[in-house]
Formats: sequence, structure tokens, C-alpha cells
Amino acid sequence: MHIKAGQSMYKNTAWLIILSVALKGIGFINRIVIAYFFGTTIKTDIYYIASGFIDGLSSIILASLSVGIISIYIKEQTNGNSSKFLTNILAFVELVMFALTVGCYVTAPWLSIVLAPNLDSLNLSKLSEYISILTITIPFIGAGSVISAALQAENHFAPVKLMGTITSAVSILSVAILSRSLGEKALCVSYIAGNVLNAVFVFICIRKDYLFKIKDIKLNKNKIINLLNLTFPLMIGLAAHEINLMIDKSLATSLTAGAASALSYCSVLYLFLENTIINSIVTVLYPNLVKHRAENHNKLIAKETGKAVYYTELILIPLVIVTFFFSDTIVSLMYQRGKFDAASLSLTSFALKGYIIGLPLVAIRDIATRVYYAYDDTKIPLRINLMSVCVNIFLDFALGRVLGIMGITLATTISNGFSAVTLFKLLHKHNNSIRVNLISLILLLAYISAGCICCMLALNYETHRMAQLSASAAAVFIIELLFLYLFDRKTITAACGYINPKCREKDK
Repeated sequence: MHIKAGQSMYKNTAWLIILSVALKGIGFINRIVIAYFFGTTIKTDIYYIASGFIDGLSSIILASLSVGIISIYIKEQTNGNSSKFLTNILAFVELVMFALTVGCYVTAPWLSIVLAPNLDSLNLSKLSEYISILTITIPFIGAGSVISAALQAENHFAPVKLMGTITSAVSILSVAILSRSLGEKALCVSYIAGNVLNAVFVFICIRKDYLFKIKDIKLNKNKIINLLNLTFPLMIGLAAHEINLMIDKSLATSLTAGAASALSYCSVLYLFLENTIINSIVTVLYPNLVKHRAENHNKLIAKETGKAVYYTELILIPLVIVTFFFSDTIVSLMYQRGKFDAASLSLTSFALKGYIIGLPLVAIRDIATRVYYAYDDTKIPLRINLMSVCVNIFLDFALGRVLGIMGITLATTISNGFSAVTLFKLLHKHNNSIRVNLISLILLLAYISAGCICCMLALNYETHRMAQLSASAAAVFIIELLFLYLFDRKTITAACGYINPKCREKDK
């Protein structure tokens, strides 16, 4: 499916969310298969710590570079130099990724001690081995990220979403076929194969818009310095987020065996909502903000930012309410089979509760951050994110001792909330027109009512849990529709218009 550049931002976002939901099903199946074969053990903890470190390290560098690449790529399009720019950036990134690969391989024994100081010598050795093996993927992750940034700049969003599906499909096959002969190392094989195929896939997808020529490799010092100046503070800011996750996993290893795995299993549900809703909206929103900023349309930036926040929360909060109160039912439905026992269920369910209630705040943080980037301001997000790391570290130790694994995830949620509120509050420095919609505040009453109903149903243990879950979901949906009908009928009319064009004609 191709998402057209000529369509409105909201149509593109809607299609992207639909595509993400359709594709993420295979991601669920992937973790279900892993949970079935391996459960939550110290061995799966070691794999998730190692793969999480590689993902996090790559994300710190590449996610920030992608933001800068999109911004500069769009500007280079007007000069007809986008292909040359992409070739040079690709060459530069691969040099950096190769150096990073060598560095991680050599320092793997020391990295394992830093990442999981609570493991014994035997398991530290295994963690070091896994880190060494997985470093092979770093150059492929680099190439895939650079090309996916160019695809976003070209308004080709569907291939970017398909990347995760490829990884999940490869993982399912690898685990199912190789788990008996290789054990947990089958996970390493799937990780490497998935990232290699991702890089190949995005190169195929961009072949119509980009022609790689070796003769075009002439590293332009000024452009690279410009890109680094734009993205270096961004890297530090994103490092803060990844450090939070690494600290969570590190502290989880001190709680009980399988705690780090529980964090990874619950993150599939959490990331499903984040990737399908938040990332889809942000992916489409950011290039539009860059273009509006280039044309000095501050009111359009304010309008699209406000709508992005409103519609994201409109979709997210009902899902968050139901997931929080019925996390045990949802986790059981997904994972409780094979080696995933009652202890695994309890760990994963409590971890999910702490993470999921912070998702609306993550949405506000990510949208606000993209507004800063559109104004070429990376300093304010950097400072706020560094402060959030300090908040997270303090709360991890404080809440982790009292609430266990839920305390660790709750600490991350609170630190994300600090970032979201502070970043949104300071947006007036760039755009005074950005305001919180009054309807958004009124809608909170609907969610408070819905939360009370879910709480009462969740505490009624005499009723079957699946029946309670279904009743809660229906109640939340009905209450939200009622409040929309009373205070924001335009949203209902617009939604009906996308489903049936005759509704739009009647409204006119």
C-alpha cells in the first residue's frame, strides 16, 4: 500500500495507523512464540539486555540523525541534490557504525558488567558473548535508518512500518526452527537476520527516488558539520531516554530472575500502542512542521500540533484505561502457555501497569519535541531530557524497593511525564499560538468516569475476567462517544465522512 504525498496529513496518519495495526499482529505472534519456548528466565534476560543495548546505542545515534537528515533532505530536494546528499550521509554513517561495531566488540566484557552488575561471572560471560555476536548488525541498522529517513522525507511511510514486520517474521521462523538445536542463541540468529533483511528491503523501496553512485561520495565537511550541529544535542537527549531503559533492565536483574524479560514482554503491548498511534502521527506530522516552518506559517504549526495532541489522546486514553485495569487478563491471553507460568504472568502484568499509564504523556512529549526540532531547537529538549534521567534514576531506586518491578516502570512513567509537561509548557518560546484545547480538558471528565467504571468491574471477582474486560471496553467507548456528541460533534462527523462520503455531503 502506498501513502500518497498529496493527501492531507490526517488521511496519511489514518492510513498509517491502519497499516501499523495490521502489521503489528505479527509482532505479537513473535513475542508469543518466544514466551512459549523460553518463558521468563535468566537466559532470556541476558538476550534482552544485549539486544536492548545494541538497539539503544543505535537509536541514540541514528534516531537523532534521522531527524536532521529529513530536514536537510527536504531542503536539498529543491536543488535536485537529494541523491548526492543521501549518498554522502550514508557513507559517513557507515564509517561511524563500523567504528562503533569494533569498539563494542572489543569492550564487550566491560560493557556486560556495566549493563548487568548483579549477574554472576558465568552469566556475565554469556552476556559479553551475546553483545559480541549482535554487534555485527550495527552497520546494517545504520544503513536501514538512513534510507528510512529518506523514505519519510519522500512521504513513503508504509515501507518504514514494514521494517518491524520483517524482523518479527524472521524471528518467528528462527525460534520455531532453531530453538531446539541452538536454544536461546536462536534469538541472536533471528536478530541478525532481521536487521540485514530490513536494510535490503528499504534499499529496494527507495530505488525509484535514489540512485547510489560511488563517484558521488565526496564527504562535504560543511554539510556534515551542519548535520552534526543540528543532531548532537538530539543524540544526548535521546541518550537520556535509552539510558532510562537500560537502567530499568539493570535494576530489574537485582529483583528476581526473569524480571528483565518481563519488561521486554510487556513492552510489546506498550510499544504496539506507541508505534501504531504515536509514531504514526509523529512520522507524518514532522515533515509537515518542517515545511510550515520554512514558509513561516506559525499558525499552521500551532493548529496541526494542537490537533495532533488532541486526536492522539482521544485514541490513546481509552485504551490505556482498559489495559491498566485488566493487564493480567491481557497478558494471560497473550502469553500464558508453554513455559510462561503464573510467576511470569504476575511480573509482566505489574510491569505493564507502570508503563501503560505513561503512554499519553509520551505522546505529548514526542509531539512537543518535534515542534522544537522544526524550529531547529535541540537545546531545550536536551536539557529537559537530561533532567528526566536524573528523575528516573532517583525514582527507580526509591520506587523499585517498595513496589518491585512496577516501581521501576512507574519511575519511567513519572520521568516521561516531567518531560512532557515541561516541554509543552516551554513551547511558547517559539510559538505563542500553541494552546491546550478546552475540549481536551472537558474530555478528561469522560475518562475519569470511564476509569471509575473499569475499576468497579475489575474489582468484581465473581464475574469472568474476559466478560469484565469486554464490558469495560464497551463502557469506555460509549462514554467517549457521548462526550464527543455533547462537546465535539465535528470529530464524529469527520470520522463518519471518511467511512461514508455521504455523511460529509449531508453535513455541508
